Amino acid sequence: TYRRLFHYLLVMTLYFSGVQIVYWFAGTLTKELFGFTNQKMGLFILQLTVTAIVGAALTGRYQDRIGARNFLLGCLAFWAATILAAAVVTEEWMFWAVGNAIGFGIGAIGTASRAMVGLFSPPHRAAEMFGFYGLAHKVSAMIGLGSVAWFESIFAGDFHRVVAASSGFFIIGFVLLLGIDEKSGRIAALKAERAFRRRATTSG
Repeated sequence: TYRRLFHYLLVMTLYFSGVQIVYWFAGTLTKELFGFTNQKMGLFILQLTVTAIVGAALTGRYQDRIGARNFLLGCLAFWAATILAAAVVTEEWMFWAVGNAIGFGIGAIGTASRAMVGLFSPPHRAAEMFGFYGLAHKVSAMIGLGSVAWFESIFAGDFHRVVAASSGFFIIGFVLLLGIDEKSGRIAALKAERAFRRRATTSG
């Protein structure tokens, strides 16, 4: 019954591993690359937060029309392009521009991914399924940050190549997400809910 949901959570774990590398990119190496002061770093994080809120709001407004899965496919393609752009950043003004795009993408992909979990979860099991969603986030953090160390060892600490390599998480996630059928996932969740209600009515 929940095969599609767990398939989706596996894909989500993969592409959120790439997002963890983005957090690393926007944090530690920001100071190393451009010599940001704590004040400027705080301003940059504030910018990401504002654009993430905008991305989340727009996603919530339009994803029902477009479809959560289609929206996520667009997000993953957007992320792959954005990260590849971030890999060639050499000027500070470019970094701020890419930072806005990154913030928008964080909000969009977060909202759309939670929506997919909701669509694939029968209401009586929603809390449990969102618990698995939280677990997938924790696993993705370990994979993403572990990948940073691995990429740094492979590319001898070359910042631009490490960032470019993280785009692979989004490209692979895009391909795997093509194999998930949103409509059949919704139907399976509805059938599971109806079966639960029938059993509850019979036992009552």
